Amino acid sequence: MTRRLAKAGYVALASFLADVPREASALPFRLKLLVDCSGSMAGDSMEAARGALHRILAGLAPQDRFSFSRFGSTVVHETQGLVHAREAHVAAAAWQLGSMQADLG
Repeated sequence: MTRRLAKAGYVALASFLADVPREASALPFRLKLLVDCSGSMAGDSMEAARGALHRILAGLAPQDRFSFSRFGSTVVHETQGLVHAREAHVAAAAWQLGSMQADLG
């Protein structure tokens, strides 16, 4: 997406979701999710980040481990280190993603 900014030129936003191969030799998977929640992420950018993170969480197996942190002017750790991607932890992270805002400065 490209937007025209008044008197400033152009800004481009690019994002991707990597297709991580699930090979038996690579299990269990360890992932740190670090999300920019600064004011510049408000609107469409935050919605795109939420969607990508929900897809990532949905692709984790129970033996995988993940951590979830948000940053802006400060850092907020939503998990206490790496947690197993069991149903309860994934559901808690998904709930936190649903209420995630661009409110960290």
